[in-house]
Formats: sequence, structure tokens, C-alpha cells
Amino acid sequence: MNKSDYVGSVDSTHAKANKVFDVNQLLSLDNDDSAVNIMCKNCHSVIEGTQKAAMSLAVAAKTDLPDDLTGKYFQTSLCMFCDNTDDEVTVELKDIAELAN
Repeated sequence: MNKSDYVGSVDSTHAKANKVFDVNQLLSLDNDDSAVNIMCKNCHSVIEGTQKAAMSLAVAAKTDLPDDLTGKYFQTSLCMFCDNTDDEVTVELKDIAELAN
């Protein structure tokens, strides 16, 4: 997937992956319309996504979207907040339990 298709044409805020990632950020959803958490592998930002966002991310990840997203999150190679300069975005659907290992 092309970076501009994924994050648009916003200027980067040049966030760096220097914050400590806490797996607890992925364990809950705060908004009623949220279906899944999305974590940037580069800067460790975590945002919540709706069911529609989850469907789009599943297409980008070339995977089927499970009926139940409990215990799952999407990991992206960059986001609108980070300084990753790659032209291609990778998206993966992952199990939160794998982070504990």
C-alpha cells in the first residue's frame, strides 16, 4: 500500500519510538464505536479504529477479518504521527498474547 494512500498528505510530526510501549494500551477500547486498536510499529502510537477501519486494514493486510477481534490488534509500519520515510506501508493483524512472549 502506498504511504500517501494510507496516511494522506499530512506533514509528519516526527514522532520517534522512544516512548515505552505498554501492552495494556491494546487491551481495552475507550470509544463505543471502536472495534480494534491499531499500533504503529515505528513510533508505538496506539489509536482505536472502527469496524469500517478494521475492514480496510484487513484488506491492506491481505487477511480475513475475524468476527471477533478480541485479543487482536493491527500493527502498521508507520502512521500519521511518525517520521518513518518508507514509501510503502505494511499492515499486519496480530495477537496481543504474542506481545507477552
